[in-house]
Amino acid sequence: MADENPPSAIVNVKRIPFGPQAEKQILALATWMQIYGGIMLLSSGLQFLSMFGSRQITGLLNALIYLFLGVSSIDGAQAFRLVATTDIADMAYLMTAFRKLRGIFLLQGAMILLSLAFVLLAFGCLLLAGVIAAVVARP
Repeated sequence: MADENPPSAIVNVKRIPFGPQAEKQILALATWMQIYGGIMLLSSGLQFLSMFGSRQITGLLNALIYLFLGVSSIDGAQAFRLVATTDIADMAYLMTAFRKLRGIFLLQGAMILLSLAFVLLAFGCLLLAGVIAAVVARP
């Protein structure tokens, strides 16, 4: 039985036929990603500058996180824009854009999980302090 989609046909996909509405949506996504990236780069710069005033090293970590988010978002936006405006290498541009989005979402997910861990740790410390205070106050 012959394969309907030979591997060479799948690998050599250069143009994906998007309709006008889909191209407009991809361009809108690229525009919003560009805006988000600009905001993250601005936040990175401000965080870096504020680090000198507060003399806290955590500002550098925040600045690097914002810098990564900004650069990844702008790179992904450029790749999405190329998908919508050119007819060459759509698959390669999509893969680049999705790789950048994956990095953004993974970093944000890790930050959320880390924040939840700190909240649970703080709650556990408060609970432990309450138990210890109750045991000590017992006659």
